[in-house]
Amino acid sequence: MYTQKVIVEYKMVNVVEYNLESSTPIDFQQVVDFMKMTEGFNPEKDAISFVDFDDEIINIDGIEV
Repeated sequence: MYTQKVIVEYKMVNVVEYNLESSTPIDFQQVVDFMKMTEGFNPEKDAISFVDFDDEIINIDGIEV
């Protein structure tokens, strides 16, 4: 079982933090899918400005995914 702490900032103001568990390594697409279910996140309209996987920051400032 993999456990991953993830912090995501989107729409430049909303910040969410998750402690996710999965039987496979957790990747960015799984985080986006989880946000769609829990936050009403719409990847067509809501830009993600940064993602922090356990202090490894993946900065995708202003890039829509």
